[in-house]
Amino acid sequence: MATIAYGSLTYGSRTYGGTGNSEVTLIQGVFVTVYDNLGNYIASYQTGVGDFLSAEFVLDESGCREFAISFSAFVAIQKQHLVTIKIFDNPDVFFKGVVREIPISGSTETDYIYRGFGLNDYLIRANTGDKTYAEETISDILDDLIDDLAEKTPVNKNASKIATIDTEITEINFKYINYKEALDQLQKIANADGNDYLTGIDEQGEFFFWPRNTSVVATLIVGKYGKYGIADYVPEESDEPISKIYVLDKDGNYVDAYSSENDMDLFEKKLTAPDIDVDDIPNWARGQLKTLEVQSKQATVEWQIEKFSPLLLKADGYIRIISNVPPTNKDWSDSTFGDGEVSDDLFGGIAYSGKDVDDTLSVKEVSYNIKDGAAHRKIQLGSIPISLDAEIINVNKNVEALRISTGR
Repeated sequence: MATIAYGSLTYGSRTYGGTGNSEVTLIQGVFVTVYDNLGNYIASYQTGVGDFLSAEFVLDESGCREFAISFSAFVAIQKQHLVTIKIFDNPDVFFKGVVREIPISGSTETDYIYRGFGLNDYLIRANTGDKTYAEETISDILDDLIDDLAEKTPVNKNASKIATIDTEITEINFKYINYKEALDQLQKIANADGNDYLTGIDEQGEFFFWPRNTSVVATLIVGKYGKYGIADYVPEESDEPISKIYVLDKDGNYVDAYSSENDMDLFEKKLTAPDIDVDDIPNWARGQLKTLEVQSKQATVEWQIEKFSPLLLKADGYIRIISNVPPTNKDWSDSTFGDGEVSDDLFGGIAYSGKDVDDTLSVKEVSYNIKDGAAHRKIQLGSIPISLDAEIINVNKNVEALRISTGR
């Protein structure tokens, strides 16, 4: 493929939305800046200039996960160096991570690949020490934990990215566990207020603990050419749903059985309740069944990266998948198209998928890949999280608090 400098093509040239060539001819589109572990500038690289070949990185619900940048020669990048990645003309950082693997001198490889992880890697590498909190809110506990984490790692604390959670915990002891284990427990207890919290380190290298975005962040049209078009949509269902559970207490004694009210094929499972009050076991069991009786849906879609002003799509929020012809009997008055509204003029002069599609799933993971002129993101989608009744949530909260206090 011919090398074409960024900006020399008109928008839409050699772009993909439905069928045809999937490549977007973009060179000089990725910008990587390298710093030492103290934040001092080392070097910067740009695709189409020098030895820089490609960049790949992944964002999931915990923020920046992993990356790989490729060169045609050795460059001045070492382990523990920090990297930031920007795309095309967007001034925002799309990824921030730390280098963990570099090419070995003497290798006969033709590509020199530097790999690493997002700063959320430090949530596993760093240890809480021996910490006990009594009669403190989740917000107070998070403040203390993240202050300590920021002192010994490149992770930064931004109070605006930490939700105020007034749920008070009687007592918690974190005894030399990694931060991720501690945060996972706090996250489950925090969900008792009815939110679905996400926690991790974002592309700015800042810690976050906030409710999941429940809005549609983009609407993609199957078979449409252009900015919001995708080639196809093939969802799958995972995990055959459970129709009935038999519940035992912690000592192995039978408590009761609970059956789904849905019309389902027979599929039974035995569950053992945690060490909770016997009066709480029914609500705990109903919560377990509510989750198990639903067959989850998942899908993978590929969506081109916009040539100008690319959208930083995170693993947060929902994506709506529609056909380019409004499905039968559908009202489009409340439909969104990217950050705007769907209107009839958006459907003119396009290829038709021939299928009626209208589905909404949550964004679980986004993989960015810009290599050899091709620029696209692969999006992993999953079912929207199930909402539990207040009394069930409250029991779950007590169960998680119990697990923390007993160290199980």
